[in-house]
Amino acid sequence: MSYWRSFPKTTPKPVKDGIKAKSRRGDFGESWVGKEWIEVLKSFGRSNRLTRGKRYARKGQVRDFQVEKGEVTAQVQGSRSSPYSVSIELPPYPESAWEEIVEEISSVPLYYSAFSSGQVPEDFKGVLSELDLSLPPENSKELSTRCSCPDSANPCKHIAAVYYLLGEAFDEDPFQLIKIRGRTREELLNAISASGGGPEEETAPSPEPDRPLDTTPERFWRPGPELPPAEGGEGESKVDPTVLKLLGPPQFLPDSKKYRRSLRKAYEIVSS
Repeated sequence: MSYWRSFPKTTPKPVKDGIKAKSRRGDFGESWVGKEWIEVLKSFGRSNRLTRGKRYARKGQVRDFQVEKGEVTAQVQGSRSSPYSVSIELPPYPESAWEEIVEEISSVPLYYSAFSSGQVPEDFKGVLSELDLSLPPENSKELSTRCSCPDSANPCKHIAAVYYLLGEAFDEDPFQLIKIRGRTREELLNAISASGGGPEEETAPSPEPDRPLDTTPERFWRPGPELPPAEGGEGESKVDPTVLKLLGPPQFLPDSKKYRRSLRKAYEIVSS
């Protein structure tokens, strides 16, 4: 008989204000960060613990969890009166690696804009891959997990429940995973700005000094120099027909050729 089957079946104590998963059935993880995080959990291969972990996550058995640099700690209510303490550790990147990351992304304004709005573009994976790094753990060996429950399996259902909820948390705010890797969003944005990769500061033009109006009538009403002639001779069209073709006719006009001819003629008139 299996050792684990010798444990009596227990029912977890209900939690009034626990964290309930938004997912009610099926898989967890919607964003690329969340999906890759959950894929690592699946690689542990303990399907019975994962199934129970899903039930715990959906019932709200996880009382709370805190995301810190290098570690997530949580309290999960089981069948005992006191909740179990869970810890999931993931090594932060070395300082030298963060310097390389900031150097790589500082030249791409897209990253600062995306990070400022709370998004982590999927092609950020490519930046990390070139530095032999990964945002979610590459495999289960990169994780160190602990639970105060008597089940020595890794993961137990309590660890799995926290792991599933983290997948949803990373869907909403992927910077929580970046924080585990060693940088908050604010720290990363500040580092990009310090390296010259932040938004360009717009400087207002210096105002021209006020000049008094010339009150001499003869000089005031004297015409100024003639304007240079406009480019292109009279009757020369500046309309590029390619642009009109690319725009295409509106759907409410059945005769597309007549529409294009009329619009081109109008452009010729206003540009002549």
